[in-house]
Formats: sequence, structure tokens, C-alpha cells
Amino acid sequence: MSEGWIQWLLGVGLTVVGWVSHMLWQDVKEVKNNHKDTFTRIQSIEVLIAGEYLKRTEFREFQSTILEKLDKILDALNTKEDKK
Repeated sequence: MSEGWIQWLLGVGLTVVGWVSHMLWQDVKEVKNNHKDTFTRIQSIEVLIAGEYLKRTEFREFQSTILEKLDKILDALNTKEDKK
């Protein structure tokens, strides 16, 4: 009779272990799917951000405008009459 109880307890214990293992495996699969979704969303955000960068030609235009204004200021300072 004691062997029957041991086998019954062992069967119940293994069933519980199997159920817990199955639940953990389902959670791991769900985390993998969430990871893939998150990675895809991050990639799409990276593409959007990369599209907003300042282009080289725009920067050169901005730079030339600033340099022209600085040259005008320098010329104005050089032609001041009270310069010592």
C-alpha cells in the first residue's frame, strides 16, 4: 500500500512539474514575441529619426550664411572711427 501512495504522489508531483514547465515555456515564447515586436518598433523609430538629420548641403548653406554675417560684423568693427 505504501508503494501505491509513493507512486501516486510521484505522479501528482511530476504532473505539477510538467504543468509548471509548460507555463514557463509559454512565458518564454511570449517574451520572445514581445522582444521581436519591440525590436521592430525600435527599428522603425530609428528610420524616422535618421530622416530628420541635418543634410550636409543644408549645413553648408547655414555655415556660409553665418560666416557672411560674421565677416560683415568684422568689417564693421574694423571701420569704426574710435578704434585705437
